[in-house]
Amino acid sequence: MQDVGTETWSGVGFLTTLGGASVDVPPFRTLFLAHRTKATGKLWLTRGADIRTIDLADGQIVGFSGFPELIEEFEGERGWSGTEWIEALVASGCTPEEAPRKVVVAIAVAALKIEDEGDWMVRFAADMSSAASDDVVPLKFAEASSAAVAHHLSQSRIRQWMEGLPGGILSVQRPSDSPESDWGLDDAALKVLGVVEQAENVGALFVALGDDDWTYLGLLWRLGLVSGAAHHPTEESEPTEKTVAKARIDDLGDMNTEEYEATKPRPRRERPTQRAAKKKEAKTRPSGNASSKRKRRLSPRRMAIRRSPWQSSPAEIEGHLREAYEVLKQARPEYIFRIRTTKDLETINIERQYRESCARYHPDKYSRESHAIRSLAEACFTLVADAFHQLEVAEYVDPLRIRLVEKETGQKVVTDKPRQHAKVEFAKATVLFRQKRYADALALARDAMAGDPDQWEYSYLHAKAGYRAGEVSIEDTSKAILELQGANSIEKAETLYTLGEFFLKEGDDKKAYKMFQNALVCDPQNVGSRRRLRLRERREVGAQEKEKQSGGFLGGLFQRRKG
Repeated sequence: MQDVGTETWSGVGFLTTLGGASVDVPPFRTLFLAHRTKATGKLWLTRGADIRTIDLADGQIVGFSGFPELIEEFEGERGWSGTEWIEALVASGCTPEEAPRKVVVAIAVAALKIEDEGDWMVRFAADMSSAASDDVVPLKFAEASSAAVAHHLSQSRIRQWMEGLPGGILSVQRPSDSPESDWGLDDAALKVLGVVEQAENVGALFVALGDDDWTYLGLLWRLGLVSGAAHHPTEESEPTEKTVAKARIDDLGDMNTEEYEATKPRPRRERPTQRAAKKKEAKTRPSGNASSKRKRRLSPRRMAIRRSPWQSSPAEIEGHLREAYEVLKQARPEYIFRIRTTKDLETINIERQYRESCARYHPDKYSRESHAIRSLAEACFTLVADAFHQLEVAEYVDPLRIRLVEKETGQKVVTDKPRQHAKVEFAKATVLFRQKRYADALALARDAMAGDPDQWEYSYLHAKAGYRAGEVSIEDTSKAILELQGANSIEKAETLYTLGEFFLKEGDDKKAYKMFQNALVCDPQNVGSRRRLRLRERREVGAQEKEKQSGGFLGGLFQRRKG
C-alpha cells in the first residue's frame, strides 16, 4: 500500500477552518482531529431548527446538548447535559464507572449517524468560553471510538466499502500533527493500520485480515486514517486526440519571424468598380448623429474566430487560422460561443454555436492543404471542443450563470457557500437569544442577514435581538417586523404577537392589543394573542362587576334614607 501526504485534516489551524455539510466534514473524524490536537472549543451540528453542540477542552468531551435520543433505552430531553445522562444511567442500574463510557460511546455513534445522513451542517468554533464546563465526561473520544464503530457498522458494510474502492487500492494517511502515542488507539487498531500499509492490494488485505480485524478497519476508515487511493494513469498510456493535436501544433514553433511575416495576408487590391461603389456610398451616407446607426465593426479578436478560414483565399488561409488559434487558446468559452445573457446558456443555443464553430475548423475542409495548415485547423478544432466540454461542467457553468444574473438584475446572487454559512450563524444566534445573550445574538443575526438577505427569519431575529439588547428603538423594531416578507399566516401571527409584547413592555397598551387582534386575524389559534385578549376581557368584566356592586350598595342606602 502507499502512504499519502497529509496536507489537510491535520493541526489545530485546519480544525478552526472546518465548516460545511456532514458528508464533506464528518463529525466523527472532526472529533478525532480535536482529540489528538488537544483542541478546546465547541463543535456545532445543525440541521434546520435541530441544533446540537459538543464542548471540548484539551481534546476531551466536557459537555454537550441537543441529543434527546442519545441512549436508546431512555427518553431524554434536548437540554440534558452529560451529567444528567450519567445520573439517569446510574439510576437505572448502570455502575458509576460504566455510565460515562456509555455516554461517550453514544456521542460517537451519534456523530457517525450524522455523517451518514450527510445533510447536517458541521462547524468548529475554537476557544469558546462555554467549552470550560463542569459537566465533564471523564473519557477521551478515541477510547470510545472503536466501540461506536462496532455498534454502528456491520462487517458486511465495511467489506462492501472496501470492495467498491477505485482500482482496488487502499492508502494510509498518517496525521503529522501528533505522535502515534497521542491518537488514543489501541494496539489492535494500530496493527491493522500496519497490515494495510504492507498489503499490495485489496485482495491481499482480505487474506491478511482476521475476523476481529474488520471493526478496526472500519474505525480507521471513519477516522480518515485509511481511504481509497486515486487511480493515476501510467506514463505509457496511449496519447489522446488532444495530446496528438497539441504535438502537431508544436511543430509550428520552428517557424521564424520572417517566415511568419511572409505568411501574413496582404491587403487585396480593389477593383475599379469597388472603388466607385465606395465613393458613391460616401456621398449618400448621412452625416451627424445618423452615422451612429451604422453597424458596429467587430473587433479583430472577434473577427478572427467569426470568419471561416477555409473560405479565404489560398494565401490567407494559414494566416486566418493562426489568428483564430491565438484567440481560441486564450479566450473563455463564453467569449467563443457568444454567451452574454442567461438565455444564451440554454443547451440549444450552445450546441448551435458549437456546430458553427466546428464547421469553421473541421479537418475535412483542410485535407488538401499543407501540413502546417492541417495542424492549425486540428488545433483550433480541439480548442473549440474543449471549450464546449467546459460548459458541461457544473463547477464552471454555475458561477458563470451567477455573473450573468447579477449583470442582468443588478443584484447580488447568494450562492450555496454564504447561504450555508448564514444558516449556521442563524442557528447559533437562535441559541444565544434563548440564553438571553441578546448582544451576541444580534451580531450573529447581522452576519446571517448579510450572507442571505432573502430569509425573513434572519431579519426577524435581528429585530428581536436588537430591541432586547437595547440597540434598536421600538419604532425601528416595529417597522422592521411589519415589513417582513415571506412568512406564512401562522408565522406572521407570531411576529405580530411578539411586537405586541414589545409594545406592552413600552406601556403602549393600545398598539399592543391592536397587534394581538391582527395576529388573530392571521391565525385565530395563536396562543399568545388569545391569552392576552382573554386576560384583558376578564379584567374589563371584573371592573364592570365591581362598579355594579358599588352602585347597588349606594342605591340601597339612598332608598333606606329616603324611606
